[in-house]
Amino acid sequence: PTFFCNEHYQLVFTNEELYSWCLTVGMGVTIGLVAAFILDTTTTMGKLRNGTLQKHYDEGWDALYLYLFFAGFNLSCVLGAGLLTLAAPRAESDGIGEIK
Repeated sequence: PTFFCNEHYQLVFTNEELYSWCLTVGMGVTIGLVAAFILDTTTTMGKLRNGTLQKHYDEGWDALYLYLFFAGFNLSCVLGAGLLTLAAPRAESDGIGEIK
């Protein structure tokens, strides 16, 4: 991805880029939560967790939820970097990406 810097070597982002980052982070978290819900309601482990054997599987599912959260966060970072890369030619033509 292209990083946009001013003459003081500081990163400069426009409102559109910040909006794209917020959007992709939200998408990643949402995808992680939806995947966790689907796994929790469809798999055998989820049925056991929601049934009488809940105590034995709580720790394992807490770890799975944490993993899914970080997976969603990583996905949002990748999507955000992709959107910034797509926005790079337009931003550079406006003179944002030039280091003086």
